[in-house]
Amino acid sequence: MRVADVGSEELRSLLTGAQVDPDLRLAAAVALSARSPDEQAQVRVAAKAIGESKLRIAIESAADDDVDAITKALDTLSTKR
Repeated sequence: MRVADVGSEELRSLLTGAQVDPDLRLAAAVALSARSPDEQAQVRVAAKAIGESKLRIAIESAADDDVDAITKALDTLSTKR
């Protein structure tokens, strides 16, 4: 199995892209938050700029590394469609 390394810049671009699928934005937030405390802080900043409240809460959960909240947020985002 091959795994591609996605750079932090690309993940930040996905996270902040208003036209990017919400699930992908959340995945980018989880990946960034796992990299370092600095990235975690940047995810929190990015979350504050998100207007859609359910997505903002999901991204904040990723920054807080709250697995239960991330799972709940994913369910909420999925039912919204």
